[in-house]
Amino acid sequence: MLNVRVNREPITRPASIAAAALFVAAAVLVAGFGVSAQSFSTVSGSIVDQFTRALPGVTLALVNPQNQSKYEIKSDRTGHYEFVGVPPGNYVLTAELPGFATLKREGIVLAGQVFQQNITMQVGTLQETITVVDDGVQRPQVNTARERPRVAPGKLSSCGDTPLGGNIRPPTKTRDVRPVYPTGTPPATIELEARIGVDGFVASVQPVGNPDPGLANAAINAISGWEFTPTYLDCQPIEVRMKVLVNFAAK
Repeated sequence: MLNVRVNREPITRPASIAAAALFVAAAVLVAGFGVSAQSFSTVSGSIVDQFTRALPGVTLALVNPQNQSKYEIKSDRTGHYEFVGVPPGNYVLTAELPGFATLKREGIVLAGQVFQQNITMQVGTLQETITVVDDGVQRPQVNTARERPRVAPGKLSSCGDTPLGGNIRPPTKTRDVRPVYPTGTPPATIELEARIGVDGFVASVQPVGNPDPGLANAAINAISGWEFTPTYLDCQPIEVRMKVLVNFAAK
């Protein structure tokens, strides 16, 4: 049946132009939204330790230094992480977990893509600072190295078979040797980089930079005699790095 209430007059030209303009505006808005949505990126990956075991609970931060924006998440129980909806820009990715060295990846350029970044974290560096005071008493520099049975430690029996990593048993110093201050040498701070072997012995010691030879030799001689219990990661003995600052101070 014909509805007499319906207005069937032809649409006017101004109304037609207005409707077309509204349609174009809506289309541009939808298209713009699509482009904007496609410009967001996803950053994801897996995090493992040096034995390729998954590391849960790692704090990850994605920072844009230009606008100071920061996004932070933690890896899940399988070591997986994922940043979703990251705006375009240049980013720095950092990963932190107690006992491990902080990892940093710079120069990550995001522009609407899926970015994959898998991470392997290394056990952190031990640090120790000691002070040696010149008391004016001349003492001979002696060889502090001590030959004990060098038995390679085995795997800890208390560990179960698990895919999760990050189980660190840190070393304990069992033998400490103090440096002897070389008489007549000006005070200075000596920085050393050392490596502790799987058996707990100090395997190598090197000075950083070009320090006074007398102070450096005194520090190296002492630290070479330090001994530790083995360091374990996931129940396996590992080598660890050590940084030592020796402050030779005047009395």
